[in-house]
Amino acid sequence: MSATATAPASPGFASTADIEDFAQALTDQFLLCREIGHTWRPWRAIRDTWGWERKLRCQRCASKRVQFLNHRGGMVSSHYEYSDGYLLAGKGRMSAEGRDVLRLESVMRLVDHRMVGSVIDRTKDKDDDNVHELHAARMG
Repeated sequence: MSATATAPASPGFASTADIEDFAQALTDQFLLCREIGHTWRPWRAIRDTWGWERKLRCQRCASKRVQFLNHRGGMVSSHYEYSDGYLLAGKGRMSAEGRDVLRLESVMRLVDHRMVGSVIDRTKDKDDDNVHELHAARMG
């Protein structure tokens, strides 16, 4: 938790400290979806007299995107059904600085090798040595 930033950025927004606590408690799957976005895949479709109800499901976190389409495929409306634990409930909206906190938590887990192997593929990339050499050169 940050010792310096505990007040909300502005009314209606969660404090940095609340977002830091939230980010640390998120599963890797929820953190990645919150930080870089969902991996939507078609899940279900139901035809009705007015058109279609289509559900997309995230492969990582299982949240759903529900779309209502007219008979020509035009978007009428949509909403989300989030998995339990995905939302920052009762703390307010997340500001741009809050998203920075999520991004930093994601990077720190990757660097510290705390992300589960099923989420991040750690197979050796040909650029890995260059990254480590560059980091070593910067550290001096």
